[in-house]
Amino acid sequence: ELTTDSHGTLAQLLEDNKLDVCLTIAPEMASERQEVCPLLTLGMFWIASPSLIPYSTDRLGMSDLARCPIISYASGSLNSKRMTSYLGEDFSADHIVHASNSLATSIHMTVNVIGIMVAPAVVIQRELREGLLHVLNVDPAFTSTDYAIIYSRAHDTRNAIQIASIAREAAQRLCRCFDPSLAALPLLSPVVLKPNAS
Repeated sequence: ELTTDSHGTLAQLLEDNKLDVCLTIAPEMASERQEVCPLLTLGMFWIASPSLIPYSTDRLGMSDLARCPIISYASGSLNSKRMTSYLGEDFSADHIVHASNSLATSIHMTVNVIGIMVAPAVVIQRELREGLLHVLNVDPAFTSTDYAIIYSRAHDTRNAIQIASIAREAAQRLCRCFDPSLAALPLLSPVVLKPNAS
C-alpha cells in the first residue's frame, strides 16, 4: 500500500508506526528510533511555461521572478521554508504564492500558466521535450534537495531493507542518465543495510 503526502505527514506516520518505510526529502533531524539512508540529490530549477516567460538565454534575477505568481511547496515543508528564505525581501507580503503538496499538481499548474515553480528537472522531461515547460537561467540558483530512505529500527525491517535496496538501485540507474547537476548519488560511502539482530 502506497501513501503519497508531504514530508512532514509521512515522517509523522512513520513515527506513529503507520508506515514501514518512507522515500522522502532527507530530514534535518530524525528520531533516534529511525534509520536514515541517503538516496540521491536532485538539482532544483526554476521552470515556466514559454507562454508566461518566453525562451531566452538571458540570466534572470529576483526582480524578474517577482513579476510572476509563484507555485510553492506545502506550508511548513523544507522546500517551502527554503523558498521563503530564497525569495527574501524582493517579494512583498501580498505577492501571489500558490502552495501545493502535490508535485504533479504544481507541474500541471505551471504548464497551464498559473505561475512559475522550482522543481527537479528530472521530473519534467516529457514537458521539456514537448515544449510545455522550460528551465529558466536564474541567479542565484535554488538549493538542491537531498532525498533519503527512512525506516523504523523498532520493527521487523526486512521489507524496509528490501524496498531500500530497490530504491537505491533505481536511484543509481537514474543518476547514470543525467548530469550530476541534475541527479547525483550521495558522496558518502555506500550504506550497508542490515536487519536488526533482534
